[in-house]
Amino acid sequence: MLAALDSSADPFLPVLDPIPVLSAGRALLARGRWDVEHGRPADADSVVRAAITVGRHLQDDLALPHVVLGARIEREAVQMLAAVYHNAGRFAQRDRADAYLARVDSNLAALRHGLSQIRAAGALADNTAALVGWARHDALPLAVRRELILAVAFGWAYSDPETRGGPADGRKEALAQLAGANLPAELEGIVRRGTAAFGYNLLRRLAVAWRYKTT
Repeated sequence: MLAALDSSADPFLPVLDPIPVLSAGRALLARGRWDVEHGRPADADSVVRAAITVGRHLQDDLALPHVVLGARIEREAVQMLAAVYHNAGRFAQRDRADAYLARVDSNLAALRHGLSQIRAAGALADNTAALVGWARHDALPLAVRRELILAVAFGWAYSDPETRGGPADGRKEALAQLAGANLPAELEGIVRRGTAAFGYNLLRRLAVAWRYKTT
């Protein structure tokens, strides 16, 4: 389903349209619901677990929007799994599924909040030093670190003064801290491309701004 992202070549590779992906996941869950209604809990269990696998696969991706999408699919699938166990009278397993659902809910909320907050923070050059500090943390998921570096390198797209007049010195200095920081190759590529974009003219900045905002 997903091609590996090569940020050294292009940090703005398109992300999946969530609507058809969610529709495919929900089609699986609809089949699981049909199995439940027709007294086939084992088949329903298998179908729902397939949807969970899809969600987890997306969460292993490098693009944070894909991680959020995968968490949404996993959340809907786990909710269905709890219903399957309840209808089958497997109450101990239902309780475990409910606990699992609570964890997935918390994870999804954190991912959604993180994605929106990172991009909002990156719009202000004054925030970029802090974002760089977070991006250095090896313990963070690679997709989160990637989004942090994108916000430092290209967050000026959400700042009219920087888009018109060029990225602020504070942003340039922050990104320079990551050059030669022994980052994974996927992240080093973003640093290189972001540094190069700092020297673009207005027309090229407008093109880059559009791509960052739409991926």
